[in-house]
Amino acid sequence: MAPRRTRRRGPWRRACCGFVLPILGLLAVAFFSYAWAMNLMDALADYRSPVREALPAGPALTPLTDCLVLVMVDGLRYDTATEMPFLNELAQQGAELTVVGQAPSLSQNAWTTLVTGASPQISGAPPLNVDDIARIEPIAGGDLFASARRQGLSTAVYGYYWWERMIPEEYRDAGAFTVGEDDAADREILEPALAQLENAPADFTLIHLDQVDHAGHAGGGRSELYRQAALRVDDYLREIAARLDLEHQTIVVLADHGHRNRGGHGGQEKTVLTTRLVALG
Repeated sequence: MAPRRTRRRGPWRRACCGFVLPILGLLAVAFFSYAWAMNLMDALADYRSPVREALPAGPALTPLTDCLVLVMVDGLRYDTATEMPFLNELAQQGAELTVVGQAPSLSQNAWTTLVTGASPQISGAPPLNVDDIARIEPIAGGDLFASARRQGLSTAVYGYYWWERMIPEEYRDAGAFTVGEDDAADREILEPALAQLENAPADFTLIHLDQVDHAGHAGGGRSELYRQAALRVDDYLREIAARLDLEHQTIVVLADHGHRNRGGHGGQEKTVLTTRLVALG
C-alpha cells in the first residue's frame, strides 16, 4: 500500500488566508461602528434640553405695521447676499444688519431661534435636523405665530414641509408646503403666497425659500449654481415686495445659515455662521 501523501498549501493560499481574516475583521468593525454611529445620531436627534420651557407670553402691543412679511432664504451666506441687486436696493432704502449665529449651523434649530428669539437650550429645538416628519416636535408656545394668535392677528406659512409640523395648524390661518428644495419647489409655494399678499395679506406671513441651500449642497457656496439660485431668489424678492405697500407694510429678509465654499454647513466656520438681515417698511 502506497504511503498517503500530505497535501500542502501553496504560498499564494497561505497569503490569501493571511489577508482574508484581517479584512473580515475590519469589515466587522466598520459595520458595528456604523450601527453605533446611527444609534448616536438618533439619540442626538431625539435629545431636548432639560431646561427647556414654554416661553412666557408678552403683553399686547400696538402694531407698528399693517402686516409683516418675513422671507427666510435658506442657506444664504453673507457675501452672496451682498451680490443680490434687489436685496441691495431694499437695504439702501431700509436697514440692514450682519447676523452671527451659533453652532450647530443647521436649519431646524436656527428656524426655531429666529421665530422665538430663544436659544435651543430654552426653546427645545433639536441639535440636529430631524427628517422624519413624525419625529419633528412643534415649537413650544412663545413663538411669533402663537404670540400673533393670542393678540387676535392672522398668520400664514409657506415653505418646506418641516414647517407644517413645527408650526401647529391652530397657529396658522393659511399656508402651503412642499417636499421639494429646488427652484420649482420655491415657485410652488411662492404662487399661493403672492396671491395671499395681493388679495388678503395676513398680519404675519413667513415665506421660506429653499433653493439656495439646495444649490449649496450640490455645488458649494462659491459655485455658479449657488450664485444663480441666489439671483433667482432675488427676483422672487422683487415679486414679493411688489405686492406690498411699504409705506404701511414691512418686509424682512434673512437667512438661517450660510455654506462653506465646498458646500455644507453645521460647524463654526465664518461662512456658515454669518448672514445678512435686511428690513424695509
